[in-house]
Amino acid sequence: MRKKNKLLSLLMVFVFAAAFLVPNLYMPATAAAAVTDAQILTKAATSIDEDSAVLNAELDSGETVTEYGFYYSTEPGVTEADEKVIVDEGNVPVDDPRVFSASVTGLSDDTTYYFIAYVVDPGPPTEATILSLEEFSFTTAAIEDVSSDGDLEFDDIDADLEDTDEATLTAVVVPVDSDFDLDDYDFNTYGFFYTQSESDISDLADLDGLGDIDAIEDSIESEGLDIAFEDADDWDQDSDEFQFSVDLTGLDDDETYYYRAYVEYEYEGEIFYALSDWDDFDLSDYDSDDEGDSDKGAPDVTTDNATGIDADSATLNGTIESFGDDNEITEYGFYYGTTSSPSTKKMVGDDEDEIDEGDDFDYQLSNLKSGTKYYFKAYAKNSEGIAYGSVKSFTTKGSAAVTTSSVFTIGQSYYQLNGQFQAMDAAPYIKNSRTYLPIRYVGYAMGLTDSQIQWYESTRTVILTKGSTTVVLIIGSPTMFVNGQARTMDVSPEISNSRTCLPIAWVAAAFGYTATWNGSTQQVTISGVNVVVPPVDSEDDASGEVTVSTGSVRDVAYDSARIYGRVTDDGGLDIDELGFFYGTNRRDVADGEDGDADYDEARGSEGNFYLDLEDLDADETYYYMAYVIDENDDYTYGSVKSFTTDEE
Repeated sequence: MRKKNKLLSLLMVFVFAAAFLVPNLYMPATAAAAVTDAQILTKAATSIDEDSAVLNAELDSGETVTEYGFYYSTEPGVTEADEKVIVDEGNVPVDDPRVFSASVTGLSDDTTYYFIAYVVDPGPPTEATILSLEEFSFTTAAIEDVSSDGDLEFDDIDADLEDTDEATLTAVVVPVDSDFDLDDYDFNTYGFFYTQSESDISDLADLDGLGDIDAIEDSIESEGLDIAFEDADDWDQDSDEFQFSVDLTGLDDDETYYYRAYVEYEYEGEIFYALSDWDDFDLSDYDSDDEGDSDKGAPDVTTDNATGIDADSATLNGTIESFGDDNEITEYGFYYGTTSSPSTKKMVGDDEDEIDEGDDFDYQLSNLKSGTKYYFKAYAKNSEGIAYGSVKSFTTKGSAAVTTSSVFTIGQSYYQLNGQFQAMDAAPYIKNSRTYLPIRYVGYAMGLTDSQIQWYESTRTVILTKGSTTVVLIIGSPTMFVNGQARTMDVSPEISNSRTCLPIAWVAAAFGYTATWNGSTQQVTISGVNVVVPPVDSEDDASGEVTVSTGSVRDVAYDSARIYGRVTDDGGLDIDELGFFYGTNRRDVADGEDGDADYDEARGSEGNFYLDLEDLDADETYYYMAYVIDENDDYTYGSVKSFTTDEE
């Protein structure tokens, strides 16, 4: 009996053990995820603008992932339900730590955004989205509000016909209240919009961007309107009114034009604008018998068309129409540059030249850049003041496009361009069966110029642009973006010996070219590339045009400040003097040597010069403008900037 009970007890133990253990034999073990949230590191955003930013993160998993990118939102606590941007997808191996970035656009200005990096882990057991542990945020830049509800308005606009294809437009700005003093206002941009379309000039008032001339011109282009804008080059101001005028030339003979005046101004740190009602003038109404005498006071000078235009030179022309209220001209010449507000001065003559009313004068520019649009205007001075002609333009002859062949040899710090040897500062090398080249020479082989090759250190990103093709590569990432479309490479860009190096075959394919490898000669050849080659190589890169930038202000106190500037292009000329014009009257500063502002030589170098201002008045707004004088004794000016001293 005891033996039987013992056997029964053993049997019951076996049954209970089986009941608990057997199911576990068929249940799969729970596998740990290949990627953890600790391996995804969200990093600070960069390149933040009014409507865009670059999101950054790092992934260190050592596994293959299905997808990775970012989620972002305007609310904290970002989840998978928010906006998503994919950086890469597919079966993506992540063998080494990978820094990845994504550019997000279409954002709202002056808005805080929150973002977090994510990765999709393929499993087992199932595919899962893993979010980074830390959420980051950034705030887009604010677009400065510009209002039309200011204190100024247009009192009058008028058009005087000068010829069958020329007219002078004049506008008068006045305060809405007689108690306001115009000397308290700063006028930034002023001029006229004009067109042959009545409907277009009428629709101008409804465009987006009024208050920013660049934004208005963008809106004009996007709406398909046929409207031009001309900056005013002649102005006059007193406490009661601000008057400006524009000389329009080269108009269509005997046609009707519609126009509106525009002004952007600043008062107590706020920016406002005003747009006049539209009016029209009919050039067929011009009668040569109605021409009056020239203005008195300042001289009357005309800017004539440029002649002798070549790839690197042109002749500027002008005419002294009248001495004004004086019996001689004390100085005359031209301003020229690559913007519609030319700032490089070329003096042609002075009171010793005995130039007479009606005489023409000219100046030959040399060492210009081929295929470049230049602007210029004539000027003349007498004892009563200075006068300017209208701004005209010309474009130097362009360069011819040729088809090139580039040959790179492994280990050699030179390459052949159409059979001619070109030096490099690094040699091509092979890694993982792919040929790598420094970024600059990859671009050159594709026919890119330096301005089309961009490197962003903060995001370790390369952007190459040619025509309608834009290629984006990120150091350490095998994903290449071609016009926004992701392409997965079998190699990644890298930094070698402090040089950013790219896989040339992949980049060539992105631009539609083929890189041909010759194993016996260890050479890569890229042919059939269209490259713009200047028709004549100057002895150096001198453009003959100096450009200077007015910099920031630092260490502002109640009675002192330090202002900065730099020469951005010396034009191949020696710079003899660096300095600043400064004062409390913006117009005097903007007039440079022709105004009444104070000026002093600066200290430092061309790349960074400065001036310490002392004995300033407390709680006062000061204006300043950098200038340089080159070996030809020509002045070049930067823009006018301002600062306000502290209260004492």
